[in-house]
Amino acid sequence: MTGKTQQTNMRIAWRSDAGSKRDRNEDAVLVDPRRSLVILADGMGGHAAGEVASSLAAQEAYKFLQAHMHCTGPDQLERLLGAATLRAHDHLKSRMASDNGPDDMGTTLLTAVVHGRRAFISNIGDSRAYVMGTSLKQITADHAVEDRFMSMMLMTDELYPPRRYRVLTQAVGASTTIQPDLFTQSLERGHILLLCSDGLTDMLNDAMIEDVVTRTRSDLDRTAGELVSLANRRGGYDNISVALLEML
Repeated sequence: MTGKTQQTNMRIAWRSDAGSKRDRNEDAVLVDPRRSLVILADGMGGHAAGEVASSLAAQEAYKFLQAHMHCTGPDQLERLLGAATLRAHDHLKSRMASDNGPDDMGTTLLTAVVHGRRAFISNIGDSRAYVMGTSLKQITADHAVEDRFMSMMLMTDELYPPRRYRVLTQAVGASTTIQPDLFTQSLERGHILLLCSDGLTDMLNDAMIEDVVTRTRSDLDRTAGELVSLANRRGGYDNISVALLEML
């Protein structure tokens, strides 16, 4: 799945790929250029319906935002994104409790909307948001066991277990309750907001991502394609999704 679009003040490009080792793509990417809105969900490996979970969560969050964004001021957008994430979580829980859906669903959920010169972001799981100005900076923090150990100084980077076996501390649908992380990021002309699933960051470190974006940022569609291609060449163990939004 690929796409690109250009608005008056923004360019957007996105790509989602099954990767080199997986038979199907359990990531979901939903882009609404008119609202400068991107939703990225990564269905959890090992769960019976990761593909269903990611799609349902993205669609439910989007429906909620469609219904409420028009009457929400910019200072309330952070809270609105958090509410949409909670709505998606409740929706998956309801589906699992009913007879109409799988009983074991979980997904990450990363949502971003740009309003004026600010990006508003809600995150659950280990999909990531970065901002690229003169250098790449990670905005979100992974909800994962090893990242909690790192923050408590109980584990060094060299002792990380293989990334593709990461255990999440929060996931939409799979956790009893969730508490989305909310962020506001200032953007300037030329800044690029990058959203991605862990299929990218497990294969590429930040320096590699920064190098690709620096070399190709004049063509966001090429940037998205090269990031996915490089992740596949380095193993492609998981589904790989990336979305880029550039302020003009």
